[in-house]
Order: sequence, then C-alpha cells, then structure tokens
Amino acid sequence: MPEHTIPKSLVENIRKGRAAIVVGAGIGVPSWKKLLERMNAKLRERGQDTDEAYAKDVDKLLHKGNLVRASAFLGRQLGSDICDKVVRDTWATEAESPEVAKALATLPIRQMWTTFPGDVLEHAIAEHLPDEWPLPKVLTYKQAGEIDPRHRTLLKVLGDFDSYIATPLSIRKALSDADELREFIKPFYAEGSLLFVGFRYGDPDLAALLDRVFGAFEPTQSDHFLACASVGPVTVDELSAEHHIQVLQLPGKGADDEATSGLLELLASLAEECKANDIDLSQTRPEEDDLEGWIGLLVEDSFDRDAMDAIAAIETKAKDSGDGERLIEVLMGRLEYETTGAQRAELLRTVADVFQNEVGDIPGAFTALTVALREDPSDFRAVESAEKLADEAEGWSELVSDVAGIVGEIT
Repeated sequence: MPEHTIPKSLVENIRKGRAAIVVGAGIGVPSWKKLLERMNAKLRERGQDTDEAYAKDVDKLLHKGNLVRASAFLGRQLGSDICDKVVRDTWATEAESPEVAKALATLPIRQMWTTFPGDVLEHAIAEHLPDEWPLPKVLTYKQAGEIDPRHRTLLKVLGDFDSYIATPLSIRKALSDADELREFIKPFYAEGSLLFVGFRYGDPDLAALLDRVFGAFEPTQSDHFLACASVGPVTVDELSAEHHIQVLQLPGKGADDEATSGLLELLASLAEECKANDIDLSQTRPEEDDLEGWIGLLVEDSFDRDAMDAIAAIETKAKDSGDGERLIEVLMGRLEYETTGAQRAELLRTVADVFQNEVGDIPGAFTALTVALREDPSDFRAVESAEKLADEAEGWSELVSDVAGIVGEIT
C-alpha cells in the first residue's frame, strides 16, 4: 500500500457506522515484551530450585518473539495475583496521555475496542475530545450485552484491571461462553471493517482476538486492516487468508520511534479522509420538543442535564394538556436509559395507569403491568395493580388469565 493511502472501504464503513478501531497495548505504554520481562523477573525472585532455569528458558522465548508461549508459562508459574499486580504496575495511567492515544481520541469512529486494561484511552478521550462529540460508554466483555452499536462505546475486550485476562488459559476460560461479546462483534467482522493499531504480530492479546474471538466466526470477505511495522510476507499472507486482514506496513521495527511516527501519520491521514467525507460525531442540540433526539443524547451521556430537563419539560407538557398518548411515548422513551429493573418497573406501572385511566386502553395496561412484573418480580405494587385491574376488567378473559398466571408465579 502506498504510504498513508487510506482504504476506501474503511472510510465508507466508518461513515455507515460499521467500523471499529481495535487498540492494543502499543499506544505509548510499555510493550508486551517488557511486561513479560517484569513477570520473568518475579519468577527469578521467587527463588525455587528450578526458577533460574525456567527464567532462562523464558528469556529465550522472549528473544525469539514467542510471547504467547512465554505468557502462558508465566501465568501458570506465577498465578493470577502476581501477574495482575505486574500488569497494574506496568500499565498504570500515565501522567501525560501518549500521542497515539490523543490521535485515537479525535477519530470519528463510534466503536473503539481495546485489549488494554488500563484507562489511558479514557483519559485521552476525555482530555482531547472534539467539541460536541459524545463521550463513549466504557464497558468490559462481561457487559457486551449492554452495547448499543448506534452509540459510542469503548469496549475492553479482555477486561479492565479488575477483570483482566491475559494468559491463553484464562482467555480460553473467560471467552468460552462470552456469547454476547461474539454476537456484538460478529457483524463488524463479517460485514464491516476493523482497523487494528497498537499491536505487534505475536502479541498475546492479538493472538487471543484472532484465535478465541474471530476464529469462532465463518471466514469473512470484508477487508480488515492491521497497521504494523516489520511484518514478513508469510505473516501477511496468513492474515489475509485466515481473516481478510490487509497489513498497512509502518516504517521502523516493532514499536520504535519510527514506527510510532508512522502510525501517527497514518491516523492523521485517516482523520483527514473522514473530514473530507463529512464524517463527524458532533451532536447538535435537538429542538425543544424532539423527544427522540433528547433521549438519544441521554443514552449517550446519562449525566446530560440539558437532556434531562428537556425530557422532563416534554413530560410535564403532556400531563398538563391531558395528552395520554404523548405521555406514554415519553415514559416508554425513558425506558431506554433507565438501567435497573426497579426503575423500569416503576415507569411501566405509570404507563399502565395512563393506559387505563387516560387512554382507556385496557389491553395496553395489562401489557405494561405484565412487563413490569417481569422487570421486577419483587415489586408487589405491580402485582396489586394487576390483580385490581383483573378484578375490574370484563371481556378480557385471556389477558386476565395471562396476568393472573404471572401473579401466581411471583406470589
């Protein structure tokens, strides 16, 4: 690929919201090799009879670039507590955001996935976020079911410091039943574009993604891209054949200064190409009565006070005017950003009351109470409302039976 030529398919999928940038540890923090060297030093310090021989063999693996084997062995020998401490000490937040992290913060890509457990990216995004861009919601692989692909997300694919998985065995255990993670990632892999940055081929986290996550999918025909230095022709062919990953060759070796400069130039070119195609994440403030627009902002940022006030004003206006249908629309919209079952159940009880007393829609009231009971089975106010409505309703025998069955399950 000519230097800094940005693939058209990548830009088009960014525009369509079908692209993700996948970020490894090579973003200006100590590399995997340095991390594993520190773990190996802990093995030497342990002082058991075989430890020096073990450590020398690990030295050889690291020198040859066999990082996956080295990480697996060190994980078995040292255990998770020691390995986790080395990870925390090595990859703690830097006082100054690395330049690569700053560059990533300004790319208009809604989905950023990272194998890095620390909060370097969060800090860089918070500090260098362009005006009117939404902050991403930060989630780990355990919360993948909560992701809305329409909204900006920073997904920690291998966990954060409290849940990080780094060795092949721990990755295998953790990701073996990560169905929601795979369900979320699959469309991007199958039909979109992934751009991998901050990886060296052979890094344990890249191997985990390729083998344990993407390796579970059918072969893709979508083009994906790995920005990396010193990738040999055999590896280039292997990545293309197995994952349709095209290598964007960076200058230099590994993650040296020349390679970092090359990556920064590539990211700058990508940002310029997105700008030339009018790809932007800026959010204009909705009109006063644009309920969907305000709810969208609050889903992006649950602390957006303007959005809270606007939705409250729309709700008050609907109540004051006696517009039951509009009030139901507001209450149902609020379900999109309420996070607990109790909060959602309370909203649904209110919806049921509006259906019954203001709209005169008994089936709608039954449906709302049924869902409320499912959301929070311990909420006996919903049970009482359902029983009362069932007692008062005539001609709705099937619905009464449905609600009575749910009440029976709970009580």
